[in-house]
Amino acid sequence: MEYTETVTAINHLFTYKVFDEHIYHKVQSLFSNLSVRDAAGIFGDLSNEAIFGLYLILDDLKTTNEAKEHIIYKYYGLKIKEQANETVEGSLVEQILEDYKKTSFLALESLIVKMLKEDRISENHFEKLKGSFDREIIEERDLLQQDKIKNQRQIFTIRKRTIKIVRI
Repeated sequence: MEYTETVTAINHLFTYKVFDEHIYHKVQSLFSNLSVRDAAGIFGDLSNEAIFGLYLILDDLKTTNEAKEHIIYKYYGLKIKEQANETVEGSLVEQILEDYKKTSFLALESLIVKMLKEDRISENHFEKLKGSFDREIIEERDLLQQDKIKNQRQIFTIRKRTIKIVRI
């Protein structure tokens, strides 16, 4: 089966937002026909419904971690986008943290950093984040006041990478 036909078939399976064992087996079969490269890149061609459906079976999906990471990144990107420019709901932040603890996907770290940069995480959930990354946080500082704007910088080390987050 060609890549385009596989994408169309997966999208069609999730059109009606109904999920059962038959669909699960069909998705597994379709993914088994994909090359590693195609599986990793398929997330960009799948419908939102397909991404939401695949998220539900992600743990059991027989594909590469790279493909799973791309799917989970797009899933959470869509969930965050649903909340427009508001603070991201606490339950969603907690769900991201749970998935991060389970998978350690760097894509989830990127989402967390992005939400922090965009000031989309409440102070309460910011404290939870700090607690979740307790071992990885190496430094936390309040910085100078420049041009009458007070900046707080939090420097996180996540998986041996240092990421600077500026809160204005």
